[in-house]
Amino acid sequence: MASVNFNGKNITDEEVKNVLQAIADTLGRNVNVTSGDRRKPLDVGAGKGSPHLFGRAADFHVQGLTDEIAYQKIKKFHESIFASGFGYQLLWHGPYTETTGQHIHISRFNGSTSGTVQCVKEGDRPENKKKYWTENIFTINWGRGSYPGSRKDPASPESIWGENSYVTPHL
Repeated sequence: MASVNFNGKNITDEEVKNVLQAIADTLGRNVNVTSGDRRKPLDVGAGKGSPHLFGRAADFHVQGLTDEIAYQKIKKFHESIFASGFGYQLLWHGPYTETTGQHIHISRFNGSTSGTVQCVKEGDRPENKKKYWTENIFTINWGRGSYPGSRKDPASPESIWGENSYVTPHL
């Protein structure tokens, strides 16, 4: 079973931890966290507005995948990874990033972004260093644990779908 290795990094937000585990489960690969909560802003990236400062973000790599491929797979399987009651940002800092090195970033937001995943790239090409651009915004129609056939889907009682009726993507 795939797991999340927090590497001693603290992540306060339980939903961010849930997303990291859902990524591991969905992709069938371990997730290695490289950054979580921060006490002070970095000189690069979001700085003072970073969700890391509020305990709502994590930076990570997926074992055995490049960050670019992992980012694409997380986008592809967003319904299995993200819960519909929150808003998220999925950010790939590419090989030409302004930050401390290539990685994937996930953060959670409350309010008007609920039910969406904003997919952002930075540093994917030399000309995009320090340029953040939204590639996609996905609406989470079902979300983790509530898609057809799951136990949380009220239209799909266990008596019809059975206890092991979860859909697992084939990668």
